Amino acid sequence: MQVLLDIQDIFDTSVGNAYKDLRAHLQYASKILTNDLDFQSPFPRTGNQQSQVDRAKMILKDIDNWTNSDVFRTLLRQQHAMGTHPNLSKAVNQEHYLLRNHPLRCGMLKYDTYMQLHATGLGVESHTKGISDLAHLYAACRISYPDDPAWPDMEYLLERQDKNRLFIGALPQSFKEAQRKFALAIGASVTNFSRGKRSNKIKVDVYSAKYVDDRSILGKLYQARMYKEPTTQEATELTRKLIETIKSASERKSTLSKTRASKPVGGHHVWNSLDILEELKECLTEDAHDLYFDIFTMDRVCGEMWSRVKEHFNSVPEGMVHAGGSALGMTADILAAGANWEAILDESKDFREYVRSKDSSVSPEIAAVRQIIQQVVRTTTTSANRPNGWMGDRCIRRMLLVNPKSICLLANNGPTQADKLYLGWERETAQEVTSENFSLSSWLLLRSPRRKKSSIE
Repeated sequence: MQVLLDIQDIFDTSVGNAYKDLRAHLQYASKILTNDLDFQSPFPRTGNQQSQVDRAKMILKDIDNWTNSDVFRTLLRQQHAMGTHPNLSKAVNQEHYLLRNHPLRCGMLKYDTYMQLHATGLGVESHTKGISDLAHLYAACRISYPDDPAWPDMEYLLERQDKNRLFIGALPQSFKEAQRKFALAIGASVTNFSRGKRSNKIKVDVYSAKYVDDRSILGKLYQARMYKEPTTQEATELTRKLIETIKSASERKSTLSKTRASKPVGGHHVWNSLDILEELKECLTEDAHDLYFDIFTMDRVCGEMWSRVKEHFNSVPEGMVHAGGSALGMTADILAAGANWEAILDESKDFREYVRSKDSSVSPEIAAVRQIIQQVVRTTTTSANRPNGWMGDRCIRRMLLVNPKSICLLANNGPTQADKLYLGWERETAQEVTSENFSLSSWLLLRSPRRKKSSIE
């Protein structure tokens, strides 16, 4: 109660802004889930995937009830004595009094909203692997086409997910290596590639697979509390785990937190309440760059690419790629085709001469995927009162819209610096960025893929 009163003294008349902000973000989150219902995935949605989305809708509906239906006021009204209470009567008689005067609670509900969206999107991805598998194809295409404009959303996601983890050490430098790294990423053991192996059948351990998952600091801990009863014992246990997580997070190298010194881990330092709150703030700030990245939109962009990939290989008679299979199966077929083409090039002088005459040093399968990725990345999108965007950076733009502080990641000299994410893109003319509607983030990202003569145009 004292914290609540102190907050009201500090914010004074602006104390209700957090509630208005929460309502806007809830509306945005609801729109994302509604759009997901309209999305025709190239891969049939299983019962497990649909249950993930249904569960997120249930939780968001609960948050919406507290926010828009004023459930707290309804509950207090059932206690007749509350109407005459000197303090609580305001919560009974004034609409949305609690949240309008409690920005801390609004912030917690906002965090829960995006945590649920993020967890649900990753839950769907854990079944389809549409984003993870396409990341391997994108990396393979970059081997032979390094001068192509980068795919900013994928570049950002790979850095936040730790691409060394996804690609088992580092990005592949050859198609044979790309094929091997993909096999390891889906859970194949290194013994599958040992010399003298008797069987050609690859053994896979799904529990050791590396795919796009929750890399936030606090996400999994807070997600677990959604399944717990709000008892004193559970609250105590959650607090203990939270402190342990925050302490261990001090060792995590954060792009944002490099400007400040974290509390020393171990030794004789005694953490007090202020230390914990300071570190919690840093963890929440760091997590925002993951939670505000819209996995659902990324899934739809990848889904558009997969639809075109399936359509293309369905039109190729008796090809190496089975277009009726899963994303995993098609990725394995495409990378195998690239590795086979590479092996023949290394062994056959006549084939090398033939390839030079056709002006193609990569397999037709890899070339086709590269063309599809670039076509989708270069597709323009429009939005009222905002500069035209591209499908290739749609998630980054949306992230900056809901969390402008993420501009720090793109402006700083780090792995997610804009110049690295937008490699091969060009800035638009200065006349286009003079409008008052453009924020710093809009100015930074007002770029377009570099135009040049190619088979893509």
